[in-house]
Amino acid sequence: MRRLSTTQAKRLQKMAQAKVRLEQFKIDQIIPLIRCNRKARVQLCEQSVPVNSLSLRCFRAHGTNCARCGIKGIYFLLERDARENRFSLRLYAQSESGVEIPMTVDHIKPKSKGGKDNLNNLQPLCYLCNQVKKDTEQKWNSHRIKKVENHETAIN
Repeated sequence: MRRLSTTQAKRLQKMAQAKVRLEQFKIDQIIPLIRCNRKARVQLCEQSVPVNSLSLRCFRAHGTNCARCGIKGIYFLLERDARENRFSLRLYAQSESGVEIPMTVDHIKPKSKGGKDNLNNLQPLCYLCNQVKKDTEQKWNSHRIKKVENHETAIN
């Protein structure tokens, strides 16, 4: 588990309050549903939810642990921003005090520096580690990130 400063905890709690949440799912309920197909969607809680995003495919290919600090994503939430009307799946970890930490997907070589949107250039990071990394080119725990030769076979 990860310890948070008071400022970090307040920021994360404020982010969570801006979400409309329908249901929580275990990782093993969602990972098998993730597909590479552009139109891949599943019905969850009477909502048609995309399961083909690059973020979801990264979690399937590289795991749900933060490549920097090692915190483990433990559940997906079906949610949407309060201002939007479409729902999506978001992976979360929890701090020692129980505060939700969103798991993000980070470009190892930032797009601003010519990095590509492909699985070989992505790593899972918790929100806090992603804020620390910013737009630098850093790859942590590279032994955890397996190289993906064929995206179709790695995802389907």
